[in-house]
Amino acid sequence: MQLRKKAAEVPEGRNGRVVPLLAGTTIAAALLVTLPLTALAQREPPMAVLAQGEPPHVLIGTVLVNDAVPPIGTEVAAYGGTVRLGAAFTRAGGKFTLYATRTSGVVTFTVGGLPSAETVPQWVSGERTRGLTLTVAGQVPMCGPTGLQNGDATGIAGNQANELPHVFIGQATLDGRHVVTGTEITAWDGTTLIGQASAAKDGQYTIRVGRASGPVEFRIGGLTTGQTFSPWTSGEITSQFALTATGAIHCLSGTVPVSALMNAYGSKLVRIFSFDDTAKQWLFYDSTVAEFSDLTHMIPGRPYYILIKENFEARLNGASRKLTCLGGNCWNVVVW
Repeated sequence: MQLRKKAAEVPEGRNGRVVPLLAGTTIAAALLVTLPLTALAQREPPMAVLAQGEPPHVLIGTVLVNDAVPPIGTEVAAYGGTVRLGAAFTRAGGKFTLYATRTSGVVTFTVGGLPSAETVPQWVSGERTRGLTLTVAGQVPMCGPTGLQNGDATGIAGNQANELPHVFIGQATLDGRHVVTGTEITAWDGTTLIGQASAAKDGQYTIRVGRASGPVEFRIGGLTTGQTFSPWTSGEITSQFALTATGAIHCLSGTVPVSALMNAYGSKLVRIFSFDDTAKQWLFYDSTVAEFSDLTHMIPGRPYYILIKENFEARLNGASRKLTCLGGNCWNVVVW
């Protein structure tokens, strides 16, 4: 069987049940495509880079923002003077792989729009520069669902006019480091959101928390912390309340590469389909056959059909979404 680039050209006779998605349209839930992992290009260079007619300079490294690992999906961009040479999104641990097009001078970088002092002295076609560490200081735009700044909980249960909130003040850390400025801090009563704020410099936060019927639970960027508080008391202020969490914050918003989303959630996501109204065909992305996938970006406002293996909460275009699966592989329809 000969494989081709476009999903529409994959031969008929795929295994797996057919799942109805839209009126008059069906797609196969499993593709009859198997390749050894060694043959796969897990992070293909952007087509714009390949179109230059010469291999890019591949830049590999990690980034730190205010000495902290930034959320997954933070943009790293390379420049030659004022010309943008390429960009990438961070993976877990602040890691990135960036494909840069030709420039005649020094390569400079930005992280989340902030300039980094680190440079690469010369662009070389086909070269791989590893071990880069890009550091920046300042506030990197966050993609949390609210855009709240520094303790502002307007519109959340913790800011109701008829009852004083319980205020918590402290410092938030992720994997032993202060969280990045703007990281979302939330308080929960079971599954009910009762407070929301954004961390300030050095992970400092102030969060106003509405009434809780049981212990107040806290999350950092969607990650569960080991700290709870009981009892909730109207008008109380609890200071020096340290919050700690481990793991990677998933921060993906706007138009982002599908590969960045898949890298963020690993084996939980199996594949993604989307219908191209212009080409009148289904596009797909599957990390096990990445080089044959033709769905390249998640675009705001468009519906996507996501195949998952288990229940989990994902941050999709800056909003928390619960993806559900009762067993096996399950389809979820989401609008990015």
